Amino acid sequence: NAWGPHTTDPFPYPARRAAPHLPLPVSVEACLLRPIRAQCAFVNQCCVRMILRDLQLVKQLAEIRSNALLGDPDRLAAVTLALIARSRGRADGRGVAQSWVDSRLEEGKQGDLLRVRVEVLRDPASLDPAYVIDSLDLRAEAVPAPLNRIITARALDRYTRMFRVLALVKHGSRQLTAVWRWFQHPDVRRRPLQEAYLPGRNHKLQELQLLCHEMRYFVHNLESFFVDGVVEGRWAAMLREFEAATTVEALVEAHESFLSKCVREFFLTKKVVKVLDRVVVVLQAASQLRDVFYVLDAGVERPAEVEEVLDPDRLEQAGAVRDQFRRGAGFL
Repeated sequence: NAWGPHTTDPFPYPARRAAPHLPLPVSVEACLLRPIRAQCAFVNQCCVRMILRDLQLVKQLAEIRSNALLGDPDRLAAVTLALIARSRGRADGRGVAQSWVDSRLEEGKQGDLLRVRVEVLRDPASLDPAYVIDSLDLRAEAVPAPLNRIITARALDRYTRMFRVLALVKHGSRQLTAVWRWFQHPDVRRRPLQEAYLPGRNHKLQELQLLCHEMRYFVHNLESFFVDGVVEGRWAAMLREFEAATTVEALVEAHESFLSKCVREFFLTKKVVKVLDRVVVVLQAASQLRDVFYVLDAGVERPAEVEEVLDPDRLEQAGAVRDQFRRGAGFL
């Protein structure tokens, strides 16, 4: 029996039920795409965890912020003073400034944190603080992958632009603090009492002191707006987005959102650049007011005497500073 020992039927077994027919898109979705999506989600979660924990993304950004957003403001504000002082009368102002910056600012970092350094791009076009600070740039050495997807050259450029604004604000604050200290000197504080019979001279000193307080109040509020109102709030929001991120793209988007909002609120966009111009005018006035109260004598700066401050030329210079400040502050 060719069909077996027990039957002569070539098809002895009942026919099996045909499998239900599924459309091709449904089959591809169920059998191919869904597993791939699950694997991609798992890989994304592993990448996010590696970037946040192993590569220490938050600490890396905090290191950039410490330099770019004046985490150590006195150290970076001193750069401006050194550039102005050491570039004056020197042919190689850039070289002198860069060597000073390297000796003071380039510090070895522990672990695998990025090394962010300040570079002097060119000789300042002028000894005005706005031009001096504009010659500074921030550089990060060898950003490793995949951090270079987040800390890009464009991101560092935005940090540099914010750094220049904050450095200029801090420099203006230091200049006005020096003027305030001049008024706190015992000889200056006693002088109005000793010369009560000279109301005209006392009135001039009181006007200058009032101008100093007015400018300090404005600049301190400006610094508080940039640091506390913009940077701190946006930084906290970015950290919350990092905690909720499940993909690398979400990390990139959170960082880009932080930088975009900060740049806009620092008046660095084309629509509001006129506001930043007025801010620079006010901060330039702060540096010019300091020149009224300090004298460069044989290459060494010293506090001016009261008679020197009350000199008609210096009083005229102070009046020009007052007008410049009030024009800029009135616009803001």
